[in-house]
Amino acid sequence: MVSDTIKAIHKVELEADKIIADGKASELELIERTKSESSSKCEQEISQAKSESDERIKAAQQEAEEQRRESLKGLESELEELRQDAKRKEKNAIQKIIDAVVS
Repeated sequence: MVSDTIKAIHKVELEADKIIADGKASELELIERTKSESSSKCEQEISQAKSESDERIKAAQQEAEEQRRESLKGLESELEELRQDAKRKEKNAIQKIIDAVVS
């Protein structure tokens, strides 16, 4: 009777040890899986952030290029006006010299 009780207790202890060992193994497996999933999710978020950043940079570059073109158009127009003004002044100066020589 005592022997049966001791055997039963020993059996329960072995089962408890197995349950604890299985629990630890499951815990380690869960930790590793969670690490892997976290790493994967982190990599995805980094990739997505990089992609969004690249898109924003590209859009900013395009906008800067458009602004540069618009500025150049304005400068070209201004330059043409200055050229025409210089030609008018040159013609006036030549005419004044001719008038002074003739008179």
